[in-house]
Amino acid sequence: MRLFQISTLTPTEIFNDGFSVGNKILNTQTNTLLFNFFSATFPLFFLIHSLGYKFTDILNDKLVVAEILTTLICTVGVILTVPITSFLVYHKANKVKLKKTDN
Repeated sequence: MRLFQISTLTPTEIFNDGFSVGNKILNTQTNTLLFNFFSATFPLFFLIHSLGYKFTDILNDKLVVAEILTTLICTVGVILTVPITSFLVYHKANKVKLKKTDN
């Protein structure tokens, strides 16, 4: 039993279509990351504001830096997911196409 059927699309068309769909998913994931960042840091910023921290104190706070780094690392991961997945599908489609033409 096959997990996928061989389409009539060329590997380049598969890559382009995958990249297009991936960009739409990327928009949704970006919103999710932003909402997660703001919901996680809102209480922290409220506490910092009520304690009267200065800007330099905020930059030196471990919790703030940890949240910012977590958000940046997750953003890089989400951004790299689309091209890597599109390339892997393109590579697999090329292998299937070459195997099909050899037989």
